[in-house]
Amino acid sequence: MSTIFGLWAKYAQSRPFITIALTEAFISLIGDGIAQNISIYEIDKHFSPSTSGDNDNNNDKSQEPTTIKELNSEQKSYDISRAARFSLYAVLDAPLDVKWHHFLDKHLPFPSASSAQSIKPPISFQSRIMKHMPRLKVVGKRVAVDQLFYEPFAYTLFFVTMTHMEGGNWEDSKAKLRSTFWPTYLTGLMVWPVVQAVNFAFVPLYLRVPFASTVGIFWDTFLSWMNSRTPPQPDSKSSSISDKNGAKDISSTNSPFVAT
Repeated sequence: MSTIFGLWAKYAQSRPFITIALTEAFISLIGDGIAQNISIYEIDKHFSPSTSGDNDNNNDKSQEPTTIKELNSEQKSYDISRAARFSLYAVLDAPLDVKWHHFLDKHLPFPSASSAQSIKPPISFQSRIMKHMPRLKVVGKRVAVDQLFYEPFAYTLFFVTMTHMEGGNWEDSKAKLRSTFWPTYLTGLMVWPVVQAVNFAFVPLYLRVPFASTVGIFWDTFLSWMNSRTPPQPDSKSSSISDKNGAKDISSTNSPFVAT
């Protein structure tokens, strides 16, 4: 295992873009796979015999829309095309993430080793904190810039790109953003500041993107699930992707990932 990691680390430093891209593709497949299994479970639960029996008291089962039935049957199997889209996006996005971390390192650098060594050895807890305060300030600045500027851009890019990959248009993208951007961003603020603080403070530059992605496997699950939700349809026409994602609204009502 150490040999495999050593080989990966070598290529991550010498050829970061291709190495990180392939790593991100693999991690995203895991996250999307978890999301799809959750969707399948929720749909099966919704259409279970016991649930259907309860619904029959109020509505005739024959009144259930045919499209919902058809989409429900489709969602009971693993969607390879959805996984491929999610993985492809991860590959395309990886170089941007790598560039972003290099940008932060360049424009918000840590204090040099020489300046740190010039500080007298700490003799108390307070002096120890003061010794590391310059580094902590840089970490705080990086986290703030990352969460205030890069994350909103990254979420927008993700949902717009995924909508177009699914065959949607700009109206569909705007509808998707209206329904998913703020829940995603606000949920992310409860997770990523802490993760990125650890990332910026302790993880080497070439490991930061994969570290965040590994920690974020469940975040990839959340993103995949959020993207699979059906957005509100534009007023003029029904969107071109509504039929593809229609059944996934069923799982959104009880999903454990809904932000509260």
